[in-house]
Amino acid sequence: MKAAFRFTLILTAKALLGVFVGTAAERIPVETFFRKPEFAALSLSPSGNYLAALAPVQGRLNLHIIDVATMTPSRITALKDDINSYVWKSDDRLLFTMDDDGNESFGLFGINRDGTGLRTLVTPARSQIEGGSFVVRQTFILDLLRDEPDEILVISNDRFQTVFDVYRMNVRTGRKKRIETNPGNVAGWLTDHKGVVRAAAEVRKDGSTAVLYRSDEREPWQKLAEFGLPDEGWSPLAFDYDNKTLFIACNEGRDRSAVYTYDPVSRTRGDLILGHDVVDVGGVMLSDLDRKLVGVAYEAEKTEIHWLDPEYKRVHDLVNEALPDTFNVIQRPRGNRDIALVQSFSDREPGAYYLLSLIDLSLRFLLRPREWIDPEKMAEMKPVSYTARDGLTIHGYLTLPVGSDGKNLPLIVNPHGGPQARDSWGYNSEVQFLANRGYAVLQMNFRGSTGYGLEFVKRGWRQWGRQMQDDISDGVKWAIEQGIADPKRVGIYGGSYGGYAALAGLVFTPELYQFGINVVGVSDLELLHTSAPKNWELGRPGMEAMIGKLGRDTEELRQWSPVNHIEKLRVPLFMAYGEQDPRVVLKHATLLERELKRHKKDYKLIVFADEGHGFSKQENQFEYYNAMDAFLSRFETGRN
Repeated sequence: MKAAFRFTLILTAKALLGVFVGTAAERIPVETFFRKPEFAALSLSPSGNYLAALAPVQGRLNLHIIDVATMTPSRITALKDDINSYVWKSDDRLLFTMDDDGNESFGLFGINRDGTGLRTLVTPARSQIEGGSFVVRQTFILDLLRDEPDEILVISNDRFQTVFDVYRMNVRTGRKKRIETNPGNVAGWLTDHKGVVRAAAEVRKDGSTAVLYRSDEREPWQKLAEFGLPDEGWSPLAFDYDNKTLFIACNEGRDRSAVYTYDPVSRTRGDLILGHDVVDVGGVMLSDLDRKLVGVAYEAEKTEIHWLDPEYKRVHDLVNEALPDTFNVIQRPRGNRDIALVQSFSDREPGAYYLLSLIDLSLRFLLRPREWIDPEKMAEMKPVSYTARDGLTIHGYLTLPVGSDGKNLPLIVNPHGGPQARDSWGYNSEVQFLANRGYAVLQMNFRGSTGYGLEFVKRGWRQWGRQMQDDISDGVKWAIEQGIADPKRVGIYGGSYGGYAALAGLVFTPELYQFGINVVGVSDLELLHTSAPKNWELGRPGMEAMIGKLGRDTEELRQWSPVNHIEKLRVPLFMAYGEQDPRVVLKHATLLERELKRHKKDYKLIVFADEGHGFSKQENQFEYYNAMDAFLSRFETGRN
């Protein structure tokens, strides 16, 4: 007989998860949507005895420790910048990263669990520009070396900006020793479960890639396979715990990547573990405790997990029964079989955390990081699909204002950044804010987005402003044909590549839109090439294949750069940029502003001196979204 969960309720189910019923929406303040969470990114220590979390101190995310036995929190840092990320090295020491005002030159720091022993392991670099490009110095953790109490492996571009070497680093002193020197074309390194660098991805000048392998650190590197750009092929995901077999993501003989085993000695692909007809599969889930592959995750309309281990599946099924209205992620500490952390979220619920006892199958509610968000007042995000003009199926998400009948609504089209990325189902503060202001919000995974197979990505190459933009325009037309959108009340809003798409939509299809919002968006494709940071250099062949190459395709780059067509802009434009942005440099904004002034267009530009590719400081977020709110209030939605 299947065991049932004993669910320890601290609050009522309605208070925890909300009763999702459609009621007329009240106007919710900007600060409610974009206030930093009370606690974020909770993580159990290896023993399971402690929780770490990021929590705001004077508007900046700092590290806090919670004793699981007493649930007593204590702050261990009081820093004047947001901590970007952190990880437990051991029960006694944590590592965290920060950059300098969004410039992406991340520093690495170590601190003891009790707040002592704070050490700068890698100093975050100050902003510096050479030849129109930011100098970006980065250090990332490659392997925690869990059997080594004081050492980790990191990759760093200290030696040359363009490539990352591998170093062994002491987490208490910061001393490091280079153990793998990048020959100049390795784009990624992979360790086995003993922390030995055993596989690598090599990128050639023509964009072709090769998978390198060695049996141990004393052996020379061998080439296992080579693939063109773009081409069918495979990439290593992880070693199995035998440290012999590889798990790989492979699309040889199929369009969507699937997970297989691979024997690097015989150079043969083994069994298919999991594939999907619509989306790529590649999220292998390995258990340090059980020393095996326990599941594979992939993203279709929503995230799905295919469990390979019956016990893991049984526990997850029981959690889902206890928390049926949310997607539930179970985090098991690497040194404790008795306890786990459950993070629960949905499209309307930004998140809740629970402690899960694996002994008596009980759930203990911990906290909701954004307890001021009422799920009943949030809007449902529905997966949708439509057919582009050339017959290609485009998948996306539609969010309708709470209490609306879903007909003849003002619409904001919200293309994602990347563009080699994808939109996903879940709670999205921006989407909820826009829906609360009375807008239907349409997000689409246009051609060139990742996750839908090799051919889908290839269809987006050299299609910036063209077929990629047609997919967005076709989404607008679909929403109008369905009776969802009022054709006279449509706007477009995006960031990064999405900002480019917003600008492109406004100047190449000006008849579709009533207004546009561009945040850190690309305006000039030539400038994107010439200002790219040096640490992007190994990706340049792919960038040239995707967008076009300077010299050879200069006229094409100019033709599809929105900055060269501002005279076609008919409607008001709101923009925001960060001065420290190494990806889309501020010159994209200054060139735009020059043309907007020259053609006497209606626009507003905000520049944050202490932000980069997106805005993280609380006061800047409030200023940005309140300014956007004021801009939107100029247009009739029925909710302003």
